[in-house]
Amino acid sequence: MFNASFPMYNFSEIEPALSTLWQGIATHLDREGVKDLPTELSHGKPLAELLSDKNLLLSQCCGYDVVSSYRGSLQPLAVPLFDVEECSAHEYSSLIVVHEDSLYDDVLQMRDTVAVANGPESHSGMSSLRHQVAAKHINGRFFSDVFYSGSHRDSLLAIRDKTADVAAIDSVTYKLLKMYRPYELKQTRVIGMTVHAPAPPYVTHVDRGSDTAERVLSALLQAFEDPNLAAVRADLLLKSIVSIDLKAYQKILDLENYAKRMGYVELG
Repeated sequence: MFNASFPMYNFSEIEPALSTLWQGIATHLDREGVKDLPTELSHGKPLAELLSDKNLLLSQCCGYDVVSSYRGSLQPLAVPLFDVEECSAHEYSSLIVVHEDSLYDDVLQMRDTVAVANGPESHSGMSSLRHQVAAKHINGRFFSDVFYSGSHRDSLLAIRDKTADVAAIDSVTYKLLKMYRPYELKQTRVIGMTVHAPAPPYVTHVDRGSDTAERVLSALLQAFEDPNLAAVRADLLLKSIVSIDLKAYQKILDLENYAKRMGYVELG
């Protein structure tokens, strides 16, 4: 039996929509001749466990994952186009968020403040913020301290609690929270936006082989055209989808290499 998961934009209020989307995709996978499909998505498991599973048929992950930790084990298939103002075509960005009482209106003013990121291998929370300040570091540092929260939602909590001063929050996560959990954005405000980069791709494990990967891609493309799934796609801010390959995510490595060239070592 294969496994499937959509861990990137997943909290309890949208799990039903994700499950409905999966059921629609599974219908198209079955028509494509892909068997041994799971009846349900895997929810709640650690991300590393989901993405390292050799039985993985379909998941979604950060672009940073496919060019770093999981390069060679995950194959990007397609990337969604989100109905989010800060997204452009197949690329997304992050929002620079501070407490509503913050004195700052630009992250470059925030030298010697405390930054929080969701994780050291996240493009949206770590690498995008790193790129914003890399050219302004002093001796490899810009902030007085950096810590990792484990999730964008926990980073927002740190901003609200004033245990951190600034965070980069994935703009898709931000809009989903605004729709379904607006209370998690209270006492925060947005002061800027990071550069665009390819959005989190849908992936399969390389062990699936090219034939199965092509069938999964075909099923995805059909599901995003399926009128019966239009409402649930809207609930998940999904407009459409385009096929993509690993080369597109070189841009994420370019942003990392820029910080390295600048000598900035504090984040990552």
